[in-house]
Amino acid sequence: MAPRIARKKVEPKKSAADLWKEEIERAAELPAKTYTLDGHYEEGEKVDHSSFGLGMVKRLISPDKMEVLFEEELKVMIRAVDITNTPPAPPKAPRRLSWARRQSSNSPRASAQEMQSVSEPETV
Repeated sequence: MAPRIARKKVEPKKSAADLWKEEIERAAELPAKTYTLDGHYEEGEKVDHSSFGLGMVKRLISPDKMEVLFEEELKVMIRAVDITNTPPAPPKAPRRLSWARRQSSNSPRASAQEMQSVSEPETV
């Protein structure tokens, strides 16, 4: 009989709520900043969001995005956006419907000249 190989015990993954609780306890003395779109946040700061509640900034993804661990889940949030000078989004071009393209390309429509010649009788 072959010898048995000992396996490492796999610890169950911690839920977002467990990780959040540990992070909040670790940073108990830090004040929480109220979350705003134009706010500047750094890793390890506490954030108070109006909908998601208290969270911890885990990682800065880009100059305007960050990962925040809330009690329910990890969320990507916007940060440091200048909302006063943001240019308006360009208007969207009208969307052509596929049935309209098919109809216009396949329908035998008479041109304006053909329509005039039909309506005016020829003089002999």
